[in-house]
Amino acid sequence: MILPQYLSLFCYTYVIICITKFRFRRILMKIPASLLSLAKNILLVDVRGSYKRRQHQKILNQLKTNNYGSHKISILLPIYNTEHGLEKCLDSILQQTYSDFEIICVNDASIDNTKQIIGSYSQKDTRISIVDKSQNQGFSFAHRDALAQAKGSYVLCIDSDDWIEPTMLEDLYLFAQQSSSYDMVYCDYYKNNLVTYVPTILEKNLPFERIKKRSFSFGNMLWNRLIKKDIFEKVIFHQERMGEDDYISTQLYYLSNKIAYLCKPLYHYNQFSNPDSISC
Repeated sequence: MILPQYLSLFCYTYVIICITKFRFRRILMKIPASLLSLAKNILLVDVRGSYKRRQHQKILNQLKTNNYGSHKISILLPIYNTEHGLEKCLDSILQQTYSDFEIICVNDASIDNTKQIIGSYSQKDTRISIVDKSQNQGFSFAHRDALAQAKGSYVLCIDSDDWIEPTMLEDLYLFAQQSSSYDMVYCDYYKNNLVTYVPTILEKNLPFERIKKRSFSFGNMLWNRLIKKDIFEKVIFHQERMGEDDYISTQLYYLSNKIAYLCKPLYHYNQFSNPDSISC
């Protein structure tokens, strides 16, 4: 759920009015009941989110004191005409506090400077590999081709015009170590710099309930979750042009045993940044 700054300010103004509502009774009477109800609900989400985020940060701090070793994370990075934001995306990955990862760049027949940019980065860092396609096949097949090259135990998908927080890999990896049965860990994100709390996905192994409640609702993105590679390898990829996230996510909901939620925004979703970056 997105909480714009002006709406957040309204919510907290509402609280102040309620605390002193005897003095501001006339003001309250002039505010539509539907708007007051909305303010209450948004404020409740914000308060609960802030509390859970503090609790989860405490868990992360404790997990950092344990020695879990490391498992390689394979970052799948499909790219199509995103030269404008690609360097920022790659820089955010290379600046991670967790260093045991590889980046598999799939150049899906871009016609801009994508090939030159990823070529330059791959020469500077051996963790970057490139799959250079002569024909554009779209988002789904780009992930399939990247996955075929992956050597890690976990997979993380990133859109090439987005970027991530410096601790994203470390935080998701540590949170996953709480239980060996966690096949997926997902987190909150920023949408155009505003915090978005992700809708709940059932953590228990009830795949059909997950599909029923989540598969056709907003929030089925792939890029805010760390997934075990052996789970992702069971996904069937089709050359879809619309709804690829939904199609893949539905399968992951069914295939995963337990799913963990980390209440912390770690991904920056740059919505509508470049229409030319949509695979055709």
